[in-house]
Amino acid sequence: MIYFNTISEVNTILRVTYSSSDIIGHIFEYGHMDTSEQDKSKHKMLLHLQDIEDTKLKITLWGHNAYYMHDFLANNNSLAPVVVIVQFARVVLFHPPTLMLVGFS
Repeated sequence: MIYFNTISEVNTILRVTYSSSDIIGHIFEYGHMDTSEQDKSKHKMLLHLQDIEDTKLKITLWGHNAYYMHDFLANNNSLAPVVVIVQFARVVLFHPPTLMLVGFS
């Protein structure tokens, strides 16, 4: 059985343990592709996720992951929610209380 933490659990638990966790949420908003850098691996896309407890989280996809998601969302513009699973998320604090999750799949 796979257990997914809520975003609030990730925010609380990982700040203390510095371990990794899996989270799941649906995309309720997303931004455009930021291609201001010449290096394609530094191109990025901002996603806004919301979990079952209505907690919201911003994540950034980089490089080929950003292009994959951008193309998917552009070609599947329907009313159905898009669910995202972030595996091995880590919390990295930048100017608290802002947090950044880094995920590897």
